[in-house]
Amino acid sequence: HTHTHTMADIVLDKQMHTAPASTPTAQRVHFMPCEIEHDGAAPVADYFDAATETETDSGVHTAAFRGRALKGLTVPCPPGYTGVVLKERGSRTDKQERRWNTVLKFDEFTYWNLETEPSANDAVQKVFDWIGLASAMHEPVTAEDMAKTN
Repeated sequence: HTHTHTMADIVLDKQMHTAPASTPTAQRVHFMPCEIEHDGAAPVADYFDAATETETDSGVHTAAFRGRALKGLTVPCPPGYTGVVLKERGSRTDKQERRWNTVLKFDEFTYWNLETEPSANDAVQKVFDWIGLASAMHEPVTAEDMAKTN
């Protein structure tokens, strides 16, 4: 069985200690452009993956979900990051801190758009750009780096 989760449940984690070694690795993770009122295993390979086609040149996937055309792209997690699927632990009141369990980990995932081809303008792609930019901004500046600017 393959799991399908909404992006609210999917996190990219640079600190590997939050995904214990015992956490199972997902065979395939799909980030769908809709909310699915189901939490748990589903026969995704039998129904969704079996009807998915991939364009050889671009790697763009095409599929349909509940009659809507989808176009997707499989992307790796950024270097140094591991994707994790989280599930909220128990119930809470508004004043309680939220607690999470790591359900699955993954190294790549397929994100889907409704009817439009994946592009650099997609939110998922922009997040990856931001991760690289934030990393560069917070990297320590050495004396050698300063000497190069003069």
